[in-house]
Amino acid sequence: DFFDLPGLVIITEATNGAKPMTETPEEILLQFGAKLKEVENRNGLALIAAFSKNRCSKMALACVELGFVPFVAGSGRTMMRIELGNEIVNQLLKSGKLIFADERKENPEIADSQRQALLNGEIGFHPIVAPSGTLAGGYSVNWAKEILPGRDNVVIFPGYLFPDSASRQIFEIE
Repeated sequence: DFFDLPGLVIITEATNGAKPMTETPEEILLQFGAKLKEVENRNGLALIAAFSKNRCSKMALACVELGFVPFVAGSGRTMMRIELGNEIVNQLLKSGKLIFADERKENPEIADSQRQALLNGEIGFHPIVAPSGTLAGGYSVNWAKEILPGRDNVVIFPGYLFPDSASRQIFEIE
């Protein structure tokens, strides 16, 4: 009867890196926006490699709040639909405040042309939100291959970097 107890709270995972917050969430949002604006001004690309569960949604919504139109790829799209609901996601897509990567396997040429247009700056600056877990092999690898070599580009890791993760290895590259 453990789960029937009133007021029960279970903490299943905490990945804040055991660091105390030194800035308010509002200050962090403003810093994030300033970094995106800086990258946009130098015609760079921004990859936001985030945890698929809840962090992709949070980062995409932060971009929207800051006036940027995020381009969401991989399982970040699925998680946004689960976490925010189809109605909200469809409204953001329809209003042009959000772009989902077209990764349909039956039409790879559409996905390739959309991807190239984004990478070439043909559709303007759009922060790319993709799951950090796929940096070890998945959607984010393809984005990272294009973005990491460019000196005007940035990869942002908005969360804890696990010691043996691909994200940690990339973060520690000089």
